[in-house]
Amino acid sequence: MQVGFTIERFRGIEPSVLLGLTRLLGLEYAEITRTVFTELDRVVPRVRHLRTGFHLPLVNDDGWDFSCPEFQGEIDRLIDLINANREALRIAHCIAHPPEPELSGRVRSSLDVLLRNLARLELPVYLENVPGQSMEEFWAVFSSAQEVLGPQLLGMCFDASHCYLRGLDPVAQLHALNGHIGCVHLSDCRPGSDDHLAFGLGGVLPIDKILATLRTLRFRGVVNLENLPRSLDDLRPAIDRYLRVLRALHPRKYVTTKLRMLAVRPVLAHLTPPQA
Repeated sequence: MQVGFTIERFRGIEPSVLLGLTRLLGLEYAEITRTVFTELDRVVPRVRHLRTGFHLPLVNDDGWDFSCPEFQGEIDRLIDLINANREALRIAHCIAHPPEPELSGRVRSSLDVLLRNLARLELPVYLENVPGQSMEEFWAVFSSAQEVLGPQLLGMCFDASHCYLRGLDPVAQLHALNGHIGCVHLSDCRPGSDDHLAFGLGGVLPIDKILATLRTLRFRGVVNLENLPRSLDDLRPAIDRYLRVLRALHPRKYVTTKLRMLAVRPVLAHLTPPQA
């Protein structure tokens, strides 16, 4: 199992800076986005110690995704960038959302367009559950993706917050979907809002039960913490939650990371403001 963070530009802080933090913590995995291509020369040297996943664009964040035919030019350019740099960025897989029906009024969306574009990636793909689809609808899309992508489709990326926001029990769903999940997205949320909060910051997910379930199921895939910091003040809670997940799921890595943090404490103190 590998536990990691989403790495994306925020508040003017570039991905390369955050990737430097992953090195200090001894992370083995990070999930990156297209923001890495704005400073590729700085990012590449900092991912050499990592395995990465690439989260493809989202309508909510980027205004388009791989299912939007009116953005085919942007999609083509991104596919070329991913394929050309997949080895330098150590990308192991890509993660895609299905077309999201609740966003269809903002952009056009097509499953055929999505699958045609995913097939052009020279990488395996996980398909992620989204709040706007029932699990029955998700698996219908997944079945269509299997027909087009074949072995390129590795399985499901299970987002616990998306599951909760759909009105489902994420613990029960983990048991039901065991064997289909290769990647798990963890962040906390409030009712009706996909906040991407660090645990303990006002969210409602049963995090301890989710972690206990992953341990019981002996999950061996990737667990990625999708905690999107709003400021530098959020980095320390994000690090604390990373340690919490390691302690629950990867005790040996937890011990080595705690020891490592003693050595890099002055640098972490500079990057992460003290808590009140």
